[in-house]
Amino acid sequence: MALPLILKGLINDSLQVSKDTIPLNDTKYIKFLKYFEKEYINRTSVELWHHGNNDMKTNNSLEGYNFRLLTRFGLHPFIWEFLHFLKDEEALVSHRITQLKEGQTKIKKHLLNLEHLFTSESIDLKEYLKSTSFMVGKIERQNITAINAD
Repeated sequence: MALPLILKGLINDSLQVSKDTIPLNDTKYIKFLKYFEKEYINRTSVELWHHGNNDMKTNNSLEGYNFRLLTRFGLHPFIWEFLHFLKDEEALVSHRITQLKEGQTKIKKHLLNLEHLFTSESIDLKEYLKSTSFMVGKIERQNITAINAD
């Protein structure tokens, strides 16, 4: 579900589109949508979980980075492994900082493009949601690939 990534003003309409397109026999998805609406629409401020075209895709970037470090070198690495890891990590972080400074965030550009297409009425809400949902899958696949490569 791409609701955290779409334009904030479209969340309620998009949730309704999601409800209207549920296959009747998909009880897990129906249950999930009811839960999502109850917890994230009715009880929680949208400001807490909506990311829009923000580069950070977690609510707590430090938590995400700590998880990344844990998956890279585990709980108690040997000192030489740790030093080697730190060298690699420094190179990776420097590269990412350079990319951010140059504005080469492909996902953000793609989100902005989708927003433009929707606001200019080149695509409808259903197509906007569908395209944004494909990005969520793409982000997830990229994260899995990155973790496996490490």
